[in-house]
Amino acid sequence: MKLSHKQCYFKTALLISAVAILCFFGVLKAGFFSDDFVLVHRIATEGYYSSWGGEENSTFFRPLTTFTYLTDFHLWGNNPTGFHLTNILWHLLSSSAVFLLFLYLFMKVPLEKPCLYALFSSVFFLSLTSHSESVSWVSGRTDVIATSFCLLSLFFFLPSIE
Repeated sequence: MKLSHKQCYFKTALLISAVAILCFFGVLKAGFFSDDFVLVHRIATEGYYSSWGGEENSTFFRPLTTFTYLTDFHLWGNNPTGFHLTNILWHLLSSSAVFLLFLYLFMKVPLEKPCLYALFSSVFFLSLTSHSESVSWVSGRTDVIATSFCLLSLFFFLPSIE
């Protein structure tokens, strides 16, 4: 039975969302870790530009990441669940980008079930234990945001070189 594109996307969205919940549900109950305390406190008390200057070796210029922290703070206050949920959603976006990228690539070669192979690739990426720190630590959000944009850039770039 061959799936239509709509069925493929819908089933993939359901499955990778379920896998994300299964893999990272425990993180939602966790608190802040390590650098999260300093990072969230600094942005909450000093504002958006706080991480762009200040103490030596404690600055970074990551405007989008800082904006997401500030948004989370305004939505959730000091509740770490919201911050962790945002990281999980970014990782879910990365996994969806893996799916789209691999579906595009697998459709270029003669495979019977490109959707299935792309789905496996996405679930494998989503559940890799090497990603757990970036998803679990609020301060690891930089990595999941960068990965999302990198993978989406590849997905949108590939058709232009044909």
